[in-house]
Amino acid sequence: MSTYWGACFTYPQSRIFGTISLLKGSFIVSIKRKMEIKIVTEAISLGELTQLAHAWYDDMVKGVVDVEREVLALGGEYHMDANMCLTESGSKQEAVWGFNIYPNRPRSEWIEFFSLINIRPASHNRSMLIESKELQEKMRAIINNRIK
Repeated sequence: MSTYWGACFTYPQSRIFGTISLLKGSFIVSIKRKMEIKIVTEAISLGELTQLAHAWYDDMVKGVVDVEREVLALGGEYHMDANMCLTESGSKQEAVWGFNIYPNRPRSEWIEFFSLINIRPASHNRSMLIESKELQEKMRAIINNRIK
């Protein structure tokens, strides 16, 4: 019978992350590439967004937006990666919401308001999809303003 134990680790300042596993008394350490997460306070080009897409999913970028500070964090494997970047830079969790953006789609269809970090029953959002059309529109305006 084998013993298996696993844990994830991150070093937020260096954006290095990975896993540590113990299997039959041996440690297995897997370190993944640095996460390329861009905090966007001024407009970026569609080309920059496309480069971020190619770093992870080819056609999509995971992102979060602080609807109070009107700041985006784009990139990373999970929305929580970008979420951590914003909260570390001063955003309040209750103001940060997740989305996916597809640079090759028409602007009217390029944003999906879908993320695990959006499940917030206390904020009247009980699913991964942002249910408030008002919040979706506020997010859309900020995202479209930051990506030219």
